[in-house]
Amino acid sequence: MASAKIVFVLSAAVGAAFIYHGICKLSPNVDETLHIKMKKHFVNYARMAPLKLMKLVWWQGSQYRQYIGGLELAGGCGLLTMTGKFSRNISYVLLILSSLFMCHSYSTLGDPTYKYAIHICMGAIAFAMFLVERRYSVREEVTVQETSEGKKEREMNGKGDAKKEKSSKREKTKTKKAD
Repeated sequence: MASAKIVFVLSAAVGAAFIYHGICKLSPNVDETLHIKMKKHFVNYARMAPLKLMKLVWWQGSQYRQYIGGLELAGGCGLLTMTGKFSRNISYVLLILSSLFMCHSYSTLGDPTYKYAIHICMGAIAFAMFLVERRYSVREEVTVQETSEGKKEREMNGKGDAKKEKSSKREKTKTKKAD
């Protein structure tokens, strides 16, 4: 149970960090200088966006910044709300995608690794938590399945014993009547 508490605390912390980054990318209200720097840098990042290089999507700098900020904000909110297993899994996938997109943009521009180390770390943490949560959800499903099968067996055994008792009582009453 301690590992479940650790995953809960980590997911809340990672969710809060991604919400902060997402809000900084979308709005100048939190940190205006950071927002202005991001606006300038995302013009370059949009040129090296993963889907743009494959000629699937054409983004301007502001659109790419809003897309990544929206992914981070949605994923972070999903982790903070803790509504269900499916929504947390979707949140992890969104956060991993945003981290991968940003790491790709940084690396194709030739930036040094220390500039995008935070994206690597946060993506790795989100991926690790996703794997841990999937492992525990599979384990829970197996134990639930085993307990439900055990209950069915006990019910079957209990009903079988009750039927035997009833049939033996009937036989006794038949023999008494015959006497």
